[in-house]
Formats: sequence, C-alpha cells, structure tokens
Amino acid sequence: MRRAIVFLDWDTARRIVPCSGIQTADVNRAARQIEQVFISLQGIIASHLTALDAKSLFRVRWRLYHGWYSGKSKTFDYRAIDRFLQDAGTIAIKNVSFGNDIEVAASMLIGGKRMPLYDTVRQLEEPDGKKKIRQKMVDTSLICDLLQSSRTARDDIHLVYGNDDDLLPGIFAAEAWGVNVHMYRPDHGSKYLDTRQIVSVLNGA
Repeated sequence: MRRAIVFLDWDTARRIVPCSGIQTADVNRAARQIEQVFISLQGIIASHLTALDAKSLFRVRWRLYHGWYSGKSKTFDYRAIDRFLQDAGTIAIKNVSFGNDIEVAASMLIGGKRMPLYDTVRQLEEPDGKKKIRQKMVDTSLICDLLQSSRTARDDIHLVYGNDDDLLPGIFAAEAWGVNVHMYRPDHGSKYLDTRQIVSVLNGA
C-alpha cells in the first residue's frame, strides 16, 4: 500500500470543477456541491497515481487550506465542509482508494501551542476606501505543511492543488529533497519559471 497526500487550496478546487461557484447560504446544499468537487478531484488524482504506478494500491488523504476562521469563529465554508464530512463515504477508482480522511487544515502539521490558525479571513480596507474580504496565511500554511510532510513522510506521494506562484519555492524545495511532488493548477503562471514535469495545467479550469 502506498500513500498519497493532497494539499488542496479550496478556492482553486472550486474553480477546476464544473460546480465552481459555491454561492449559497444553505449548508446542506453547499455540502452537496462540495461532494461534486471531490468527485471531480478524485478522478484527476486517480489518473495521476495510476499513471505513476498501475500495480500498487494507493490510499489518499486530504488537507484543505482556506480562510477557515473569521476571528475565532468558523466561517460558513468551514461549517459546510463539516456537514459534507458527516456523510462522506469511501470510493475506489482502479487501484486508488479514497476514504473520508479529509482534514480542514486549521492547524499546521507540526502542531505547537499557537494552533489553530485563527483570523484567516479578514475584512480589510483597500486604498480606494472600500472594504473587502481577504484570506491570510493560506499559502504559507500549505507550504509549511508540505515541507513538514516532505521530511516526516518522504515516501508518500505529495500532490498540491493551487494557482499561486508563491507555492512554487516550497514545491521546488520538496523536489530537491527527493520527494515525489506534483502540482496541479488552472494556469501556467510565470513563463520564466521552469516547472516542467512538476506542474500540470488542468484544461478547462
């Protein structure tokens, strides 16, 4: 049995699947839409892992990165994920097993007394005076976890879903340490960065 871990930027996930806009105040409806997101992602991940090794059995776990807290209160997205997880089941696609090992990454893998990471969603004032909602510490916590896992579970397959070039230095570091790591994104990013064989662009994302 081989293990794979998916580091998933939730905003990116909602763009690379058909039901991209989860815009509802109904937690139950949002949970059903989240299920469709995971169905699409499971197909992508299974294709990658089967192409990598068609003989071994894989078990996949997930860590989800997003603005999960406004101050110390769980956001609607957090509550919708919690609702989805209540009914999440197990599925196998070819040699790849997907259980309900799906974790909201509100605390970093390394742990510590300063967890969880609160206040990751903030209302900030823009230069034009308008107030907008912004997420904080999402990409950095994802990369911290990727590097921690690269050192402690280096035999696992590490898959990253995100759309920001800020993630790439950490991915390059994991690769340099000899970890099997791959990134999926909806665009190519900077044309000046060499991402051959380590980044795949998802068509239609």
